Amino acid sequence: MVNLKANIEKGDLFLSWEFGNEREYKKTPMKMKITQLAVHLAGLAIFSRSFYDLHFGILAATPMALSYGGHFQYLTILGLFVSFLTFALALIHDITGLVFFARFKNILSILITPVEFVITTLYWALKTADPKLLIDVENLVVLVPRSFDLSVHVAPVVLLVIDLLAFSPSWHHVSKRKAAGLYALASTVYWYWVHHTYGVNGFFPYPFLSLVTIWQRVGVFLVGGFVAFGSFCLLRVFQK
Repeated sequence: MVNLKANIEKGDLFLSWEFGNEREYKKTPMKMKITQLAVHLAGLAIFSRSFYDLHFGILAATPMALSYGGHFQYLTILGLFVSFLTFALALIHDITGLVFFARFKNILSILITPVEFVITTLYWALKTADPKLLIDVENLVVLVPRSFDLSVHVAPVVLLVIDLLAFSPSWHHVSKRKAAGLYALASTVYWYWVHHTYGVNGFFPYPFLSLVTIWQRVGVFLVGGFVAFGSFCLLRVFQK
């Protein structure tokens, strides 16, 4: 039990790195609290509006929305959901001051901030190369509004990075090995999910996945995992 406690305090247990370091959560000055609250409220407002557009707005009746898995077949929307949870926990901590919510939020941040970097990087790279790689243009019912495009493919990573660098504890006590394992796990889970929905719907959410062989798809997912890990390492450098 003593060794377990010591390991937790050093951040040596997988997904326990935020649960033994009380010194990371010092009392926040009032000006900083107001700024945190404003950032978290703005993020939740943007994310909530994006979900409204998906489920009740112009994008609610698209073929993708009506298929198995709905919009949650997209990595973008899964990322948006986790980003929403991250900011919701941050806002609860801002209001209540309860450390538990900050710790849980910081764990989600370690996962989702680099993943959002992957989403943003790959999305705009592929869209610049050829939009048809991302969207089935022939079956497109409505054009995706530019405001929505920015709210799901730019806003999350920008807001998460601001929260990380301005309001969150350092990631330097999180081992690179365990972070790499986390992103490998995330890539594997999405691999199985997207292939499961393909088995039901007969198509992938992103058309480019149908244009490559299975081994090329493996390569795509590996690159995504490496980009997430690289983002984690880069953000640790900026935290210094």
